[in-house]
Amino acid sequence: MFVRPLPRMPAVLALCVLAACGNDASSSTTNRASGGASDGGGAGHADSGDRAGAAGSSGGTTLGAGGAGLGPGAAGGALSASGGASLAGTSAGGSAGVSSGAGAAGNGAAGNGGSGGTGSPFGCTLVIGVSPTGQWFDSGFLQIVDGSRWESVWVAHHYTNYWADPADSGWNQAFDPYPGPPHTCAQNANLPDRVLFVAVNWSYTTAAEWEVDLSKIVANLRAKYPSLRQIELMTLTRAPGNVVCAAGGSSNETIIPAWVDAAIAATAAKYPNLVVPAPKFEVPKCSDFMQGGLAPQYTDAGAEDVARTLGAYYAAHP
Repeated sequence: MFVRPLPRMPAVLALCVLAACGNDASSSTTNRASGGASDGGGAGHADSGDRAGAAGSSGGTTLGAGGAGLGPGAAGGALSASGGASLAGTSAGGSAGVSSGAGAAGNGAAGNGGSGGTGSPFGCTLVIGVSPTGQWFDSGFLQIVDGSRWESVWVAHHYTNYWADPADSGWNQAFDPYPGPPHTCAQNANLPDRVLFVAVNWSYTTAAEWEVDLSKIVANLRAKYPSLRQIELMTLTRAPGNVVCAAGGSSNETIIPAWVDAAIAATAAKYPNLVVPAPKFEVPKCSDFMQGGLAPQYTDAGAEDVARTLGAYYAAHP
């Protein structure tokens, strides 16, 4: 069983640009409780000292009918060989964990719908994101994939406008820093050949605003990591069916607006042999989000559900 507390807020936290932004999650050895704040705004939480990260937790995660087939160069990027557009990343009582419009982000021979078109498994994948990213990454994900090929950097409340700046402090953030020691790829930790970038910005309301930042982020990633073979642009996990969960309160930070998906697809189209949209991952159930307006932060069980959902997909798409 993988046991690891949820990371605390990094010291390099940048100022939040949102009008109604909260603080980040803080760490404790007891069960989660309100206090601090979350990436989604509002009050945050403390960690549980007993996070169960085992891949074999109740419910597990299974791939839907037709598997998660996406052969090299698969045009259109359909996620399911059976013609469906989802992976059934379910846990006990959960619903589909991944959804994606089949072929919606397709772009040329490389097939910008997922991890196809690369020719071989990636040697080192770096995940860049915010605090909910650290939650699922440290909740059993590494025990499902080949953990020796994965590493992460997360900075709470670090939105796309910060990462768009090549001089931003986030680019110098330590690998998966809390509670330590940092986990890195066994080889080429500083030269990853794939980056999963979790893009978050709650203040933008148009695809054009997102595209400006995403294009700059792609440029920054290429400059910092010339070894890159692929960049996957990912959103936070969304509510089942992308329908608002009550856990999101008035902020609606359990869903992803359509203009975000549109901006990611448009950015991928500019770099057909490098950038792809990640699947539109969903939490298996609304209760995976913390309640009381604390979403998109996860409960302990929710973080494990998401770890299994993403772990199943990336174990099949190494």
